[in-house]
Amino acid sequence: MNDLERVLRPRDSLTTTSVAMTLDEAVSVSSEHYGLKVAAKALKSERDQNFMLMIDGRPKFLLKVANAAEARSTIDFRVGAMRHLEQVAPDLPIQRVIRTLGGTDIFPWSDVEGQTRFCYMLSYLDGVPMTGDVTSAEQQTGLGLTAAKMGQALSGFRHPGAGHELLWDLKHAAKLRAYLPMTEDPLHRSLASDALDRFESIALAPLRHQVIHNDLNPHNVLVSPETGAIAGVIDFGDMVESPLACDIAVACSYLFANGTEPLAPLCRFLAAYRSVMPLHPDEVAALPVLLATRLAMTVIITNWRASQYPENRDYILRNQKSAVAGLLALAALPADQVDQKFHRASQGELA
Repeated sequence: MNDLERVLRPRDSLTTTSVAMTLDEAVSVSSEHYGLKVAAKALKSERDQNFMLMIDGRPKFLLKVANAAEARSTIDFRVGAMRHLEQVAPDLPIQRVIRTLGGTDIFPWSDVEGQTRFCYMLSYLDGVPMTGDVTSAEQQTGLGLTAAKMGQALSGFRHPGAGHELLWDLKHAAKLRAYLPMTEDPLHRSLASDALDRFESIALAPLRHQVIHNDLNPHNVLVSPETGAIAGVIDFGDMVESPLACDIAVACSYLFANGTEPLAPLCRFLAAYRSVMPLHPDEVAALPVLLATRLAMTVIITNWRASQYPENRDYILRNQKSAVAGLLALAALPADQVDQKFHRASQGELA
């Protein structure tokens, strides 16, 4: 067993390939379990399968088919978290879980090789991904408010499946050293290695822990095509129980600006976030290191994944360029300047 294999469990959703559900099968299970007559379109995904379901040509639902390596308890955890948010924060713009004809949220499906995969259906949210080179100040503020409201709502959620191990969980970042050789660019590898060095110097145990979304990247944040306002948050597939500051670091890692003030969007996010959910001093102090670590994770994991699945390379590497840019921006700034800006933003000061 090599070093990479030792990092992962024998069956891991990032390394287990499942037999794909076909479009016809997606249509069939939608009819069988939900009584719906739909047309199906396959969507890109990292480790599971997603189908957009259309009625009369209009998107109405999303069918999610979990990877065969994912345990039922993990799927229960995700769906339970969405049900919890629906109850305690009904105004949050997230998808709703659709019950089957039998009254369940989840149903099993067996592929042609006999592997059981767990499936569930969600409502469809209108909007377009918040991707592109530039986000507006209003979007940065809106995302901060939405993320804080979600974090606040999830703070009371408990589930036995919340402790599952996920490679994208920032608290496990030290395990990524085994993957560094897969990052071929020497500058990118050095930046990522330096970030891991700093990560190993901080203590996470004292930080506030809870269930977090853990993947507020621009592809999972929808905005209105008319106004640009935040319209929804999707994809709860990376949910874990981890330090709350990690959730903030993940979101901030995609907000760097070009030019002389690369941290300005991050500070707007933080100022908005703290207006709903104040940050603890130790969380603010840890944020620069957690931020750099998340950027390093994106570089390391996506390079490894792209080497393993070259047919899905473009999708896997979609955030690689921005992650490297973020690491370079942080490396160019004095550490005390970053600390000061984040501290002031956490107090609501943006000047």
